[in-house]
Amino acid sequence: VLYYIYNSEKMELSIYLNDVEVTMITYQLLLSYLEKGFKKASYEIWIQKPHDTAFQLIHKHGNLKQENMTLLKLSREAKFKIFTNESYLYISFTYLNGYQVLLRSNCKTSPFDERDLDYLYICFELLDAKSQIQSKDAELNVLIEGIRSVSSSLVLDDLLEKIVKNALSVIPVANAGYLQLYDPHEKVIITKTSVGFEPIIGKLKMSVGESITGMVFKEGKPLIYHSTEQIYKKMSENSISPENLQIINSSSKDKVIQAIVSVPISIGEQRIGVMTIHQFDKKGKFTEDDVRLLQGFASQVAIAIQNARLYTEVKEQLQELSKRNEVHNTLIKFSLQNKGLKTIVKEIGKMINGNVSFYDYLENDWYHNQPGQKNYFSVDEISRIFKNRRHAVFVEMRKPIEEKYYLYPIINGSIFLGCFILPYSTTLSIIDRIVVEQGGAILALELVKKHTLEEIYYKKTHEFFNEVIKSREPETLIAKRKEFNLIPSHTFFVAVIELVNYKDLYKLGVDIHSIISLIKKNIPEVRLIYGFHNKIILLVSLADSSFFDDSIKRLKTIIDDWTNNNDSFVCVGIGSNKKGAYHIGKSYEEAKKSVAYLVNKKATGIISYESIGVNRLFINQDTEEIKDFINGFFLPLNTTRSRKNDLELTLLTYIRLNKSINDTAQSLHVHINTLYQRLKKIEDILNLSFNDPKDFLKIQLACHLKESFAYSEEIQ
Repeated sequence: VLYYIYNSEKMELSIYLNDVEVTMITYQLLLSYLEKGFKKASYEIWIQKPHDTAFQLIHKHGNLKQENMTLLKLSREAKFKIFTNESYLYISFTYLNGYQVLLRSNCKTSPFDERDLDYLYICFELLDAKSQIQSKDAELNVLIEGIRSVSSSLVLDDLLEKIVKNALSVIPVANAGYLQLYDPHEKVIITKTSVGFEPIIGKLKMSVGESITGMVFKEGKPLIYHSTEQIYKKMSENSISPENLQIINSSSKDKVIQAIVSVPISIGEQRIGVMTIHQFDKKGKFTEDDVRLLQGFASQVAIAIQNARLYTEVKEQLQELSKRNEVHNTLIKFSLQNKGLKTIVKEIGKMINGNVSFYDYLENDWYHNQPGQKNYFSVDEISRIFKNRRHAVFVEMRKPIEEKYYLYPIINGSIFLGCFILPYSTTLSIIDRIVVEQGGAILALELVKKHTLEEIYYKKTHEFFNEVIKSREPETLIAKRKEFNLIPSHTFFVAVIELVNYKDLYKLGVDIHSIISLIKKNIPEVRLIYGFHNKIILLVSLADSSFFDDSIKRLKTIIDDWTNNNDSFVCVGIGSNKKGAYHIGKSYEEAKKSVAYLVNKKATGIISYESIGVNRLFINQDTEEIKDFINGFFLPLNTTRSRKNDLELTLLTYIRLNKSINDTAQSLHVHINTLYQRLKKIEDILNLSFNDPKDFLKIQLACHLKESFAYSEEIQ
């Protein structure tokens, strides 16, 4: 059939033939040429394509005796070759892609010269090329359809199965196939989808390097095997487990694997799985073209998985953003309505559908979303966990039973305000973490707001306390301010707590608030307490003065625990306790002097005014005067030569041990004669005598001040 198209402009008549017609014309011309060459002789045309394992008869002219063509050993090196066997003439044509043509005739000699053979070679090559084009067109259509599916579908399981089916449809000698993906959690290659296998194949889990597919994944190179013996040998050599071998055999529907092709699936440099096709009962063999084609389908799998991952990530991000907004809007509503910490914690518990606790560091208090819920950690444990840590942590406890917790700190700047505690069994979902994170931000605002209100309260309390200590009639003033619950006839004492060497003023404020909270909870006799700069002032009201020692003991416990857990330098001064409100001012002055004494000594702890003893005489002295006296006295003992003989240490030890020669020598690890020589040098240098009462009093006073006050300096 010819198509005639007339071009009126060029006055030309063009003839177009389609591929089928060209193939038919070529084939007819080829047969005519062969019949002309062989004349009256019989002949046959046999071909073997790359997938074939034997020659196939495609044309017969006349009658020839049947022959097993597989027994013929044909050369694959020459383009064409002529040979005879048992009165038959053979002409073979061999092509680079493995395609072969064999002419068999009962002619005694070849009727074709080299030019004729070249012509026949080209005709057979043309016929094969047309066949390959049709096959490649089919492959290309399937690949394009696969790409279209990958681009348009996000249902990963259905898409992967379709890709496997497409591969089987264009690789004619394959019966079945499956696709495996690597699971990073289990560290095995699991079967994701299959075609042509029993469902049990879904249980197949290969270790990296196990069997054929495990080696393909490990090495990242395709493998092809053409015999059952070779396949099972390679399975055994690569240590396939008995369980996996049983699964493979059971999934094959009692069919024997004859051949296999397996290729890796990769995204960039990262291998993610393996794609494998099997041959059971079809004739033919796998070729390198099949390997390349299967790699093309493996690339489609990689794209599909990449698309699915990106879609999942975007979807999760959108869900996360939506959840963040939902949680934020819900919790901010509670905050604006001043519902308080308890209500917010309960709402967070509802959102995560589980138990949640919140520890308020400022108030040293716990909030739970469920009644009767226990405190999972002690205050000391929480303090240790977040002492130098400002990020969320997972904590596992194995005794008395195994328990897991997620602790999320509430931070304002660098200051620890509290933390959420959530028990969990397996893992904590992203949504739960979002709820806790958003809840933490709202609680931080609540705590800062609460802290600001406390500062206002402290200011008012400070003003009232100053009025009391300056008033000539404090009883009348106290009686008017009933909100402080003070009884004028009670026994009172004042304590001053000073937090030393804080560079971060916000942290100072937070720590002051936390200590105040602890004192309120543990010493109910405290009727008035507030923070002022780096100090805490507390007024204790006792119905019975015998409770004084107990109150001091509890205060000491609080300060000791706080110091140990926070590495803070805290000094506490206690004023004397007496009955009547008029005594409050005096007790306050004594407390200030007591805390100043500890600060000067650079000694943490707690001290009462009465226990300072003779040092009370020096507290009111100008510190610079005392400092000048101490430095001036010890200056002669701090020359290079005097230091070499440890004269200052010798003097301080001698006075501290009440002038005992033996005890001093033993303490300094020196001979008694050496000690006498040192003491003589000290008398000469200071121009003082240990035996003169006035001189010795001066020496004692200087040594006492040196060891009692921390502001003396070492003179170079």
